[in-house]
Amino acid sequence: MPTSCFKMLSTMFILSIILSSLSIAVATTVEYDYVIIGGGTAGCAIAARLCSNLQDATVAVLERGTPRTLEENFQIQPANNVYGNWDIPSLVQRWESEINPNIALVSPFNKPILNDKGELQFGRKTTILTGNTIGGSTAISAGQWTTPTLREITDWGIHKLDNANALRLLNKAKTTVKTMIPPPSFRQNYSLDWLESANTASNYTEIDEVVEFQTTFDHTGKRRSSYESYLLPAMEGLCAKTLTVIQDATVIKLVSTGKKISRVEYVSTTSGNVTDVKSISAKLEVIVSAGPYGSPHLLLLSGIGPKPVLEAVGITQIANLPVGSNTQARPLAGITSFYAGMPLDWSNDPSIKTPQAREQFEKGNGGIYAVGIVQVGATLKEGYIEATFSLPAIAGGVNILYTLCLLNPTSRGNMSLINTSPFTPLSIFQNLLGTEEDRINMEICVQKVRAIHEAFPQNFLMSNISPEPNVALSDYIPY
Repeated sequence: MPTSCFKMLSTMFILSIILSSLSIAVATTVEYDYVIIGGGTAGCAIAARLCSNLQDATVAVLERGTPRTLEENFQIQPANNVYGNWDIPSLVQRWESEINPNIALVSPFNKPILNDKGELQFGRKTTILTGNTIGGSTAISAGQWTTPTLREITDWGIHKLDNANALRLLNKAKTTVKTMIPPPSFRQNYSLDWLESANTASNYTEIDEVVEFQTTFDHTGKRRSSYESYLLPAMEGLCAKTLTVIQDATVIKLVSTGKKISRVEYVSTTSGNVTDVKSISAKLEVIVSAGPYGSPHLLLLSGIGPKPVLEAVGITQIANLPVGSNTQARPLAGITSFYAGMPLDWSNDPSIKTPQAREQFEKGNGGIYAVGIVQVGATLKEGYIEATFSLPAIAGGVNILYTLCLLNPTSRGNMSLINTSPFTPLSIFQNLLGTEEDRINMEICVQKVRAIHEAFPQNFLMSNISPEPNVALSDYIPY
């Protein structure tokens, strides 16, 4: 089922741009050397690096999410809790995209909705998810560590970031996060069979690399997000006196002093009162690191972006930058199969997450809570493949294998403001499968997934559920 993993071409903006003068009176302003907007995936790492390397500098992190309760802290920890986390409003912001004209309408069970002539009906919205808590989306993701291919690094086109530098930095990050292959006791049963089948399929279909993923969970199955890996050690160590983290802070505007962004205004996320404005200023730099949705949202609210987009909601442009343009959304589609010939192993059955199992996990003794939901996959020219034998949202106690394609898209979309409220999400036009190349590549990718499923040993008695055997992949891809 196509959904999206949204990726901006840049998720962090270090703002030292020349702007026209803008003056807004705020009663009280607290000052730091550096102000980082967003305590998510990048923001936690940036804050830790800054305060550790510049120990005389003061650093403040503004995070939209509210401090987590004890129960919320537990919910994000286990490797097997990912699906449930996506339904907790205090941890996740979710909304619908604009209509994707190339994606078909489906029923709740992913069956296509046909018109009177038996034809697919196109024009579907998809659900967008982003982390809304300290650590950002690394606090709610499946936790697999995927190293970009050298081809991808080249395509990024980042100044002075060649393959050698990128791999050096990625290896340094892996050491900091302490990624690891799940131990055998935390492994989904049959995942090694998937690896063998993928290697078999690679003999007659083009698969670059078959991998058992490194994950961002520790030896007890507990999550190591960007917060646990970077920010918390800094707060408890070198930066105890110089690093400040302010949660429950929704930034509403970037403000310039002369020629440079030097101050930001924010309000309480909890209260939502946009008239109770607080202010914080930076002597040296404001760093916007609010993620692929938060960063462009804040820039546009501040008058930084295309003039037509800003004027549509009555915002005066102060800098003409292509904010919200040329975005990428990674469409997903996969194969769901039923294996009748093998028993359902406990490690693949999320329905056994009982209070006793929770107690076992909290004591550091593993169990079902410690088993990650995505542990194996592959890299392709067309994108990535990920596989799971544990799908509580669809199965929960059923012998199911789901392998999906995450496409490297050529389609481009855009973002725009719906109104001037900082609490109204952006309008997101993903344009999934918006080019013929994307549609062809997705079909190729799913065909490779089908080859992997068909390569399983005969004793698995593997049979496709979706798409059904009589459905052509060219017809299946749009839904």
